[in-house]
Amino acid sequence: MLLYPLKGHAQHSWGVHVGTITGGSYLFHINRAWAIELHAGFEINNLLAINQGMSPTVSMFMKYNFFKDRRSPYYREGGYVGINFLSRFHKLRLWGDETPKGIYPYPHLTTGFVPTLGWNFPLTERSYIYTSLGFGYLYHTYWDEYLNRNATALGSAPPLLLNIGYSLRF
Repeated sequence: MLLYPLKGHAQHSWGVHVGTITGGSYLFHINRAWAIELHAGFEINNLLAINQGMSPTVSMFMKYNFFKDRRSPYYREGGYVGINFLSRFHKLRLWGDETPKGIYPYPHLTTGFVPTLGWNFPLTERSYIYTSLGFGYLYHTYWDEYLNRNATALGSAPPLLLNIGYSLRF
């Protein structure tokens, strides 16, 4: 069946995530395999240097679940593949150095897409631990102090996106 005619299975759910991205989400199941998840929250800027803070992030994640049978009406357990469209607003970060040490300045805005492979590990009917790994392309907007204008740059190397966390659905 393409759409959800089955009773007892939630087509959508709200959630709270704690991990590399901390915030809220909305999950909509299109059918037994496909889902769209919207995220809004704060993402750790650098997993290796916590002093660089967390920046506001919004994303839309379209995913295909390998395992269509499920024990929970709120999420799918097991593996999935998908593509994550995201935007991160660095200048609005919660804390961190104004100008991190390095060759380039911090971008004002980062947008991009990341094909992703992940897995959900069930804990209860409403909670699970998730992990995902992806490679993609990011587009950065910087403020060029010398020219007093915005400058843009495509990421020089495909970025690695690693997500690890805990989710509670309701």
